[in-house]
Amino acid sequence: MLSAAFSASRRVVLLLTAVLGIAILSSGLVGCAGVVTTSNGQTTTPSSTSLAISNVQASGATVSSVQLSWATNIPSTSAINYGTTASYGASTPVNTSMVTNHQMALAGLAAATTYHYRVLSAAGGTTATSNDQTFSTPASTDATPPSIAITSPNAGATLSGNVNVTAAASDSIGIATVQFRVDGGNVGASLTAAPYAYTLNTATLSNGSHTISAVATDTAGNSASSANVAVTVNNTTAPQTFSISGTLTPAAGGAGATVTLSGASGATTTANGSGTYTFTGLANGTYSVTPSHAGFTFSPASQSTTIASANVTGLNFTATATATPATAQTFSISGTISPTAGGAGATVTLSGASGATTTANSSGAYTFTGLANGTYSVTPSQPGFTFSPASQSTTIASANVTGLNFTATATPAQTFSISGTISPTAGGGGATVTLSGASGATTTANASGAYSFTGLANGTYSVTPSHAGFTFAPGSQSATIASANVTDLNFTATATPTQTFTISGTLSPTAGGASATVTLSGTSGATTTANASGAYTFTGLANGAYTVTPSQTGFTFSPPSQATTVASANVTGLNFTATAAPAQTFSISGTISPTAGGNGATVTLSGASSATATANGSGAYSFTGLAAGTYAVTPSHTGFTFNPTTQSATITTANVTGVNFTATAQAPSTFTISGTITPTSGGTGTTVLLSGAAGATTTTNGSGAYSFTGLANGNYTVTPSDAAFTYTPANQSVTINAANQTGVNFTAAAKSFSVSLTWNASDSAVSGYNVYRSTVNGSGYTKLNPALISGTSYDDTAVQSGTTYYYVTTSLDSGGDESAYSNQATAAIP
Repeated sequence: MLSAAFSASRRVVLLLTAVLGIAILSSGLVGCAGVVTTSNGQTTTPSSTSLAISNVQASGATVSSVQLSWATNIPSTSAINYGTTASYGASTPVNTSMVTNHQMALAGLAAATTYHYRVLSAAGGTTATSNDQTFSTPASTDATPPSIAITSPNAGATLSGNVNVTAAASDSIGIATVQFRVDGGNVGASLTAAPYAYTLNTATLSNGSHTISAVATDTAGNSASSANVAVTVNNTTAPQTFSISGTLTPAAGGAGATVTLSGASGATTTANGSGTYTFTGLANGTYSVTPSHAGFTFSPASQSTTIASANVTGLNFTATATATPATAQTFSISGTISPTAGGAGATVTLSGASGATTTANSSGAYTFTGLANGTYSVTPSQPGFTFSPASQSTTIASANVTGLNFTATATPAQTFSISGTISPTAGGGGATVTLSGASGATTTANASGAYSFTGLANGTYSVTPSHAGFTFAPGSQSATIASANVTDLNFTATATPTQTFTISGTLSPTAGGASATVTLSGTSGATTTANASGAYTFTGLANGAYTVTPSQTGFTFSPPSQATTVASANVTGLNFTATAAPAQTFSISGTISPTAGGNGATVTLSGASSATATANGSGAYSFTGLAAGTYAVTPSHTGFTFNPTTQSATITTANVTGVNFTATAQAPSTFTISGTITPTSGGTGTTVLLSGAAGATTTTNGSGAYSFTGLANGNYTVTPSDAAFTYTPANQSVTINAANQTGVNFTAAAKSFSVSLTWNASDSAVSGYNVYRSTVNGSGYTKLNPALISGTSYDDTAVQSGTTYYYVTTSLDSGGDESAYSNQATAAIP
């Protein structure tokens, strides 16, 4: 007989626990709750538990980023929709790691901005979405302005018609707006996202010189202007000319008076005997007309007028005789230097009775005023031009001198050459030779290694040869042209062993950098993919010039590309910053009439994306937040047909409206949904649930067949249910559209269950343990283990679905004495 101490000890330590371990032998367990104990002690919810999101939080918001976190009740994927409204508009890539504690960061945000967001997780074909949440980024303390530059057109370009103006802008915290300017004035709308481009209609500008610039403002309110890009507008059409005319009265002062035209162009004429004058062949523009006549003054002294595609007449003046002045009377000498290429800006020197210097205006016109009677000489000068005549003499005799004109002729510049030979021909033939210094150029040595640069002005130059696989002695040579050709600037080529190098860098943050495509062009081309950290590397590269360009759907990169040169060394740190590009969205809308069939109709969108909307009381519907693409729109409403039954709509860069339908009431009719569950061992007597447009329950017959009748058109879901079986698929969606739906079939697989028992070890020495089971609470136990159990656990695999089992355990000492039963543990099998 056992001692009291031994018995008591063995009853206390045998604390039995039973944990239902459901070993699913076929997928799709439905309708059984419980906890599965795994080998590492973790527990997970059976697949029938609905995916749920909880504890959604935003933390660590900066001026441009935030950390979002949430929890799910089962392992699932991670993704975020976000934007400045509850329509969102931006999404992160899906993180496919299956976790229950989710953390994702958003970057590239604007400072001092409130954002809406929702988190999404998916597992086992089911997706859960949180409610709309918000967070706000703080105001920036950044005081560093952004950088911006015009990238097109190039400085010095001649423009006509419509021209695409582009700019590149970057900032440490983010660009808020970019505004283009022409001649200092804003043009076009303020742009809030890259690419920064504006179509300039040059027909709105006058022919001639203009400047293009842009102003960038970052999210902290700091602004910076680009450098002005000077361009020339030339929208030349067939010239149309007009005239300016008038009369100087009375004839005593007008007849023979000199009339001078200045402004958009210059000219001089003499009024006829009636005092009438005319200037012809004039283009549109602003002009000034000034009469002069010895012994007379004119009122007004000068008049301005504008030609706007019409002749100007009646520009009249009144002459008044002047008394002999008490002081000396002065006069002027004037003329024009043409063409304007040589005349505009020319220096004009006056010598003789007095001396002076002036500069011809943009039309080549010049004037010397305040001159006394006497003999003068006028001489023009302009670098790169000669003048005919070179100089002119004239005499002022109490009257202005006009029409002292000159003709400018461009003088050809004298040029020279630099030449030499690269030997031997193996390294010289086909070598690239680069000229730099006073001017730059590149040429290729011929098959004999000879090269030559021509058309060079006086100055100092540097000549550098290059050829893959060769070095040169000397590496470079300086040459000075002083009004003579430079010859025999020779080099010696030496073959070098082939050596290759790398170009590498990082695209950050990883949201845009990971898996981005990186393209190499230039001396050689290649494509690679950035790794999960955004790092990329091109290997095996020869010396030369290259360009690296990253790309990733949904992102822009700053800078868009980078040029670099491999010069016998690896190139590292060629880095880029990725910025998520907000997607532009549009809408498709229309009306279903009459309202009897339109009101409450279901409208389904498919194609580039899918959605469902319900028409309002007027039959109007709308789908918003759509990307560009082709869609199909299909209405449905119980008791109605529609014309057309469906319509295609293509979104390019604008909303699509007027996708309308006409509803016609139809006689009511009903239909069936039917199918079979196989094999019959799992199909016979199975409960089948119908939900959706209508709800119902039925039971399969002895062959596993089922049927739902009397159903209207609509969308339904069919779900089989039996605690002892799983079904493939777990459920099926069925749409009735004026026809019976047959063959909605399922495959059944029996579930397998087990119960895992564990207990505390005895504090006394024992030989082992026995496990007993009963289906009656507190009695009727039968031993399960054929041999004594040495450990403290046991798995009962011979259990049946729908049965409750009761377990106890005992311990045995070395003499074979068995203790009393332990506490009872219960396991209910689903």
